Amino acid sequence: MEPLSQKKRIVYFIGAFILGAFLPYAIGSGLYMAQGNTMSNFNFALGVYYSRVLLFMQLGLAANIGLFFLGMNRVSIFLMRGFAISTMLWALWIFYAEIYKV
Repeated sequence: MEPLSQKKRIVYFIGAFILGAFLPYAIGSGLYMAQGNTMSNFNFALGVYYSRVLLFMQLGLAANIGLFFLGMNRVSIFLMRGFAISTMLWALWIFYAEIYKV
């Protein structure tokens, strides 16, 4: 197998970063909407660090971490690197929100 070019590495990294950043949000909002709430409430609650929404974001982040470990041996390291960095940023944001909320 030949090595990837620099351009492909960057594209893989950015694509995985965007996917890893969107996936917890999509899972969290889907679970929140399944409870009978609207998407505008979800976005507002994220802004004010409402604890019920943070629970759904934590579930989405846990799914993101699980997908990261599933993909470790199956896909390119450049995909996993972007995915891992976005997952760490989400974890830091959720940690900050849990500390900040009143």
